[in-house]
Amino acid sequence: MACLILPTLSRLATVSWSTEQGAHGPIIFISALWLIWRARPWEVAKRQSFLPVGLLLVPALLLYSVGRITSILAIEALSLYTVIVVLLWTYLGREALKRLWFPLVYLLFIITPPENWVSSLRVLSRT
Repeated sequence: MACLILPTLSRLATVSWSTEQGAHGPIIFISALWLIWRARPWEVAKRQSFLPVGLLLVPALLLYSVGRITSILAIEALSLYTVIVVLLWTYLGREALKRLWFPLVYLLFIITPPENWVSSLRVLSRT
């Protein structure tokens, strides 16, 4: 997991979090980790069967590799997020994810969308 997380986190820190649009990233990341620790999901952990949930892991890892190859940070980070959530679901279970719903949704805000996506949405909203 460290081989997936560390390069993406490093790119987020250098590319996204160093700009004005992504300056909130480190604050959200640290506070989300604190919220996860505070929720203590391991207290209700009940390991799931890998096969049904693990099937979601294959497309997420393929999308992660596409994001790494094309250097599209948003795709890379969102697919890594999906991989992490699937693994949490497998190892901790559904009850633990219910405890973690807010920190996991909150953690999505560290990923800033590319500027061309934002400008496309602005154009669509004007019409």
